[in-house]
Amino acid sequence: MNTHSCRLVLSLPDSAAAPDLLEPLLDGGDIAALLLPGDMPGFSGADRSLLPAIQQRGIACLLKAPAPTPLPQGYDGIMFGKDVTLAELRGARAELGSAVMIGAECDLSRDHAMVKGEAGLDVLAFAHDGSPEKLGHLCELVAWWSELFVLPSLVTGDIGLGDAAALIEAGADFLAPMAPLWNAPAGPQAALRAYQNLAAGGQPS
Repeated sequence: MNTHSCRLVLSLPDSAAAPDLLEPLLDGGDIAALLLPGDMPGFSGADRSLLPAIQQRGIACLLKAPAPTPLPQGYDGIMFGKDVTLAELRGARAELGSAVMIGAECDLSRDHAMVKGEAGLDVLAFAHDGSPEKLGHLCELVAWWSELFVLPSLVTGDIGLGDAAALIEAGADFLAPMAPLWNAPAGPQAALRAYQNLAAGGQPS
């Protein structure tokens, strides 16, 4: 049985239906944060009415930002894509201050992870494309990172339940499954329960 502590992050798809998909999941167990596209109804522009109700549940709301962009008022933080430079990340930290959470994705290499890890981040993200051939390398990278560094790791992408079990065992601090959760045959709620069971130390069903 896995004893490593791991929490789930919901990374919402860029879809007009995403807010409706989200609502039934919010009270379904331990969710650390939401990763939100920048143009989602209820979370962007003049209408950010859904943010407070989610934050009252203890769930942080982070804006997904492939490139540097201003952080709208009301968000807890921002998650940058892998192409954002070290200078841009340091600039974002200087501008936003220490109270705002900043994360960034990196390439699947030790060198790139260490470079991004020096930028004053709160979480370092690795992306999984669902490829069985790449899972072993990703698990090795996550295990190496968790052994040597305090900065938490997040793995996002096409993470099936079997992949999730391997990544949790490797030491991932957070998981954000995309298509395998939102497009699960039994629905997102059932899939979320299965992922939460794994995160709590259970076995894949």
